[in-house]
Amino acid sequence: MDLAGSTQKPVVVLKSNTNKTSNQIARFHTSALAGDDEVVSSALSQAGIHRVYTLNEMMDSFKIFGLPLVKGPNLAILSRSGGRAVMAADAAHRYGFKMVPFSENFLNHVRKKVRAGVIRMTNPLDLGDVFDLEFYTEVLERALKEKEVDGVLFSITYNPGAELVATKNLIRSASNLCFLYEKPVVLSLTADSDEWFKMKKTADFPIFTEPDDALKALALSLRHYRSKSGPDFHLCSRFEIPIGKGPGIGKQPRIVSPGEVFELLGEYDIPVADYRLVKDYDEGLRAAELIGYPVGVKIADSNVVHKTDVGGVRLNIGNPDELKEAFRAIKGDCFLIQKMVEAGHEIFIGGKYDPEFGPVILFGLGGIFVEALEDVAVRVAPITDKEASEIIEETKGSVLLKGFRGGSVADIEALKGCLVRVSRLLFEHPEIQTLDINPLIVLKEGQGCLVVDGRILLEERSLNEKLYGT
Repeated sequence: MDLAGSTQKPVVVLKSNTNKTSNQIARFHTSALAGDDEVVSSALSQAGIHRVYTLNEMMDSFKIFGLPLVKGPNLAILSRSGGRAVMAADAAHRYGFKMVPFSENFLNHVRKKVRAGVIRMTNPLDLGDVFDLEFYTEVLERALKEKEVDGVLFSITYNPGAELVATKNLIRSASNLCFLYEKPVVLSLTADSDEWFKMKKTADFPIFTEPDDALKALALSLRHYRSKSGPDFHLCSRFEIPIGKGPGIGKQPRIVSPGEVFELLGEYDIPVADYRLVKDYDEGLRAAELIGYPVGVKIADSNVVHKTDVGGVRLNIGNPDELKEAFRAIKGDCFLIQKMVEAGHEIFIGGKYDPEFGPVILFGLGGIFVEALEDVAVRVAPITDKEASEIIEETKGSVLLKGFRGGSVADIEALKGCLVRVSRLLFEHPEIQTLDINPLIVLKEGQGCLVVDGRILLEERSLNEKLYGT
């Protein structure tokens, strides 16, 4: 990741063995949601590495990176077949491209060669009514000159007899013009296999069999340009795991107590709803008076992970009598009295130590939705402020944070800060095998956010043992 992040050269990876492992700790949300392959994809993407899933995709990526990078999403689509023009337009939309209108000067030039006048002058442009193949070079060059056009897809069909030479000339011209104007010209050629390979060999220029393949590869080019050519590109050297952070060898894994979890979060300025740890009702009564009603009471036994499953949670307690009733109902030796937080957006933040990539952080909607929807995004820790924005936007649930259908707009800036600080915590404490913060209540814009519940499992092994198996 450091090497790929430090260069503007494209790196393409084809990785197999994508099945989820069964070595998971079901008691933690994070373990159930962050499979090995999800971590791999996120890590590669984070470092600007392009992941492909077949050898054909890999070969197509080699073709596209032999052309100038596409610097924007606006395409011109040219085709001799109306049907293939529509297919190309569908593929363009599928991979995030747009088809901008051609200028009147461009369209007027094309009209000079139109015969029957039955085609519509749109983008994509059907050239089936233009029978002058030499003229196609002029059309291609004028498309590249269009100010709003970032690249051209040309879907070519031809008669192997009468149009062979003209088609070869067109492909050669495409090769020259794309480098002259520093915009990619992506050619899709419809022909039988013998003719297709003859054309490819003669032209010495990338040729695709289908518009879909071409545009899928072109999407890698756009992604590469955006990640490597913008002002945020920098030498990437932040993923080296800190040495000497692991505990001693031979100790058993343990679930950290709620008090220890909140204390650790506080050390990283991750805000926690006001709380006190107590042993009985009398201590709880004093704590509730200090914190202020309403409060919640939770069992604070570190071995109880899902407190609601064992009746270990009572919420919205408004007076001493209700508090006394809660203590009668909950069985345990240690309790957590916590200030009730006003309504907001419930968020899940998770973390785990991945064997290959080290600490990773997860984000998604909290409460019951984290397992019901499995709408989570993953990054290798630590993350930047920009990556925190990306991880939020990546989830479908992010639309709810922006005030969906009259709902409250969440304090996204505070949420981003929490994500960055949690990622730093995970990075500096690789002994944390699994972390769940659920829920983090994100309040209205400008009002911040508060952690209500959190769980941590420590993997009591040294860092050297993790890295080298010693």
